[in-house]
Amino acid sequence: MSDINQFIEDEKRSLKAKLTLISGNSLSALMAERKGYEAKIAEIDAKIQDICEELVVEVGLEAARKERRSRMSGQKFTAKILEALKNSPQGISQIGISEAVEGSYGSVLS
Repeated sequence: MSDINQFIEDEKRSLKAKLTLISGNSLSALMAERKGYEAKIAEIDAKIQDICEELVVEVGLEAARKERRSRMSGQKFTAKILEALKNSPQGISQIGISEAVEGSYGSVLS
């Protein structure tokens, strides 16, 4: 019985420590502040874009956003990895796989 009581006391201490961390934390305030900055940045980007359109100058803000790859389903990504492995009987590095499947190194890792 003392093992159970000790376990319960340890869990109580752990939960109290977590509650103290949560209640004394300014995470929500920081997240709200970040959201405000992101909105301000988007507003500035729009102003820059408007000015550049008037001047017929390309800044690259929109181009960078348009070049993002679309998400690939997990099954399709796995199939592409398997195909890359089949096409390389002598072996292939993770970087080689990521280049072959047009995915990030981190995605190939996981």
